Formats: sequence, structure tokens, C-alpha cells
Amino acid sequence: MKRDRAIGPEAKTEKNSNIHPLKEFSGRVLRWRQPILREQYYELYGDGILVASLSMSGILKPVGIAKLDRGEFRLEISGLVRNNVTIEQLNPQKEIATYLSKRLNRGELNFNNGPSFQFKNVGILKNDWEIRDQHQIVICTVTQKGLSIENKAEVNIKEKVKNDLHLAMIILTAWCISVTATT
Repeated sequence: MKRDRAIGPEAKTEKNSNIHPLKEFSGRVLRWRQPILREQYYELYGDGILVASLSMSGILKPVGIAKLDRGEFRLEISGLVRNNVTIEQLNPQKEIATYLSKRLNRGELNFNNGPSFQFKNVGILKNDWEIRDQHQIVICTVTQKGLSIENKAEVNIKEKVKNDLHLAMIILTAWCISVTATT
């Protein structure tokens, strides 16, 4: 797939016409992949169709720019072990959610409009996330595949979330935490 070579926060904003809505893939397996190993650029596919992309930049204070069918979002990773994430919508610019690490293997994603989701790393020696809603129902899992340097993962959407933007931010947050832990 052809893509803009500019990555990171300075990348040009483009219409995301080739990115399909996440809600079309409910109940299916999605896959994160890193097309070029030396670049911190990742794509999320469902049935060979692009659903999202994520460009990461920065070492001490990593920042990700995510492109979805609904626009672009900025994910800023902070904290001593890089486990806190602030999510902003870029146009119009506004903070929409915050992920706070409670321990190395747990955290909570809180949206400004109400809902919160619990994250638990169930993997041994790798990042395998299980995300639950406020009723403790598993919404999705993000499981690393292959060697850690390959940065590949499977996303299994288990339960329909009322707001597909929430589901997208859940998946992006889990992936941001995973890839910043391996860089």
C-alpha cells in the first residue's frame, strides 16, 4: 500500500479516504503490522483493508499521530515507565481521554464524556492486553505476535462498543503502550 512518507507529528494532514470505519469489523480479527522495520509507523488492517495508521516519534516523550476514518488524533505518552497516555482530537483540537497506569500491568482509560475501560496485561514477557468495560465484560484483546522487534499484533474485538471512537482509542492506546515498551 502506498502512503505518505512523512511520519510523526509533523506529517501533513490528508483526507483519510482510504481508511475504513472500525465499526465495519466488529467481531473480526484485526492485525497491526509495521511495514518498514526501521520506521515507527504502524498500520491496522481487517481483511486486508486499512482501518487505522499510527506514526510514533520521540524517545524521551513519545508522541503518536493516529489516522482514522473519523480524523486524526494525537497520543502523548508520559510517565516514569511511559505508561500514561493523553489523547487529543486534532481538528477541532480537544482532549478526549486519558489512560493512567495503575501498575505495570494494569491501567484505566477514562473518556471525558463518561465511560472508562480497564486494561490488564495478561502476557508473560510481552504485551498482551485484555480490555474490559465498567461491567467487567471483555471488549477486546491486543496480542503481540512474533518476535518483539517485529511489532505485530492481533486485535480481537469481542464485544460491540456503543461508540466506535471509544473502541478505536482503546485499540490505539494498547498499541501505543506496547510499542513504546519495546523501543
